[in-house]
Amino acid sequence: MSARAILPVLIFALTLTASDSDARRRRKVRSKPAPQKTSAGIDRLLGKYKWGMTPEQVIGVVAKQIEAKYKKPLKDASKDELKYDTLRREMMEKIAEFKKTRVRFDGQKLGWDVSLIDKQFAHKNNESMLVRWRQHDRRFFFFHHNRLYKLFIAFNADRFAGKNFDDFAQAMQGRFGPAEKKTRTTITGRKEMAFLQWPPAGPTQLRAIDLTGLYGNFCLVLFERATHARVAEGRELNSPRHKRGDGLIDAVTAKGTDSSARTGNEDIVDQITGRGVKRPGGGDPIPAAPAPSTTAGSTGSSQRNEGQPSAPRKRQKIDPKDPLKGLDL
Repeated sequence: MSARAILPVLIFALTLTASDSDARRRRKVRSKPAPQKTSAGIDRLLGKYKWGMTPEQVIGVVAKQIEAKYKKPLKDASKDELKYDTLRREMMEKIAEFKKTRVRFDGQKLGWDVSLIDKQFAHKNNESMLVRWRQHDRRFFFFHHNRLYKLFIAFNADRFAGKNFDDFAQAMQGRFGPAEKKTRTTITGRKEMAFLQWPPAGPTQLRAIDLTGLYGNFCLVLFERATHARVAEGRELNSPRHKRGDGLIDAVTAKGTDSSARTGNEDIVDQITGRGVKRPGGGDPIPAAPAPSTTAGSTGSSQRNEGQPSAPRKRQKIDPKDPLKGLDL
């Protein structure tokens, strides 16, 4: 082979080598491990939940958590048959209520379609969800092909009353370590912080987002990165009407939208945001903190804290210097 013929081959080979080297370098940067504080914080936040769990497995974890909170009250009431049966019935109702929150996004119109989480799912893409209503937050478990891949946490509005996103960001970084500030450009051309993003901890990405403009909530979202990417690809094919882009960013860019634009889903929205919900037919607002009971024949047991099943819910004092104190974060 002549030198003239060999030269293009050598150039091509050198180009491939350089490209491969660049790719390895980029992969190395992307795979840089998160600080120990971040990894530990994310592991603690996920707790017993593992990516890939089925809805039934998640239900099993929650059921055990509820049973653990009733263990002592049931033991104390063991000599009072009536009280024991009442507590046990409450416990079983809470587990049943959680099971009933399961929803499949198969195209049927839902109250969640206009809500705090409306950018977190798409229809007709094998996606589903479970919701756990807790005293201080709401936790949304998102599944793809019945495998857990995302956890969205919305803090009750009163938890950070009087706080702005900078305060929230400071509190979160105190728990999870330094995070990168991601900005957005407003319609007036001004740049402002959109959300925080922590370095990936293994397969997991953690973000914090400000949704106080529309809903009065600060939120955390954790997701398994590889599945998150596949879900986005699937939405392009199976749910083309779903708005493109990162749901977190889309939600932030809606900041300032007139709340009168809501259409018939105010109850769902307000329950999530921590605001009161008007009772049907008028009357005083229903407190939004307890989970709404969906169990037939419920006696209102869902209005009690899981940790104190037999006592009315008491408003817990919040430490202004550490709003996260007492939360399992």
